[in-house]
Amino acid sequence: MDICWRHFEKKSGRPIGFVNVAEGGVTSYRWKPGTDFFMRLKNAIEEDNPRAVLWHQGESDCAERIRPEDSYANRLDMIKESSSNEKLTWVAALATLDGDKGCQVRSTQSKIIQEGVALEGPDTDLLSKTAGHFTTKSELRQHGKAWSQKMEEYFYQLG
Repeated sequence: MDICWRHFEKKSGRPIGFVNVAEGGVTSYRWKPGTDFFMRLKNAIEEDNPRAVLWHQGESDCAERIRPEDSYANRLDMIKESSSNEKLTWVAALATLDGDKGCQVRSTQSKIIQEGVALEGPDTDLLSKTAGHFTTKSELRQHGKAWSQKMEEYFYQLG
């Protein structure tokens, strides 16, 4: 997110901060209330009073073929309800690594957005062309810029 921060701050001239509680390679199940990951998120929300949660989760759920209709949407809703107040905005990326070729996480992410559980984040499936997710500097720059554009759209009017 450092690239996103630098891109956004340069363009807007406004300070912005990120509190990173991300953990790569884990399913949404690992973020459920009561887990260490969940507590990191909840503590960051309580201590830092952020304006939004940028949720980039789905690749591991897709890789493990978790049935999204039974778990992904329910877990995100439970995580959101248990960790934040109603004023906090959630923005969810469309992120599966395979564009939903059989795992259906992407369609569940779209449903979450359509139902207003979260605003639509960047479609990061369109950004990564390598087997390793965001492994090149170019992919990382594209990822940061995509998130920055969504933040501009939702939170700031830049002239």
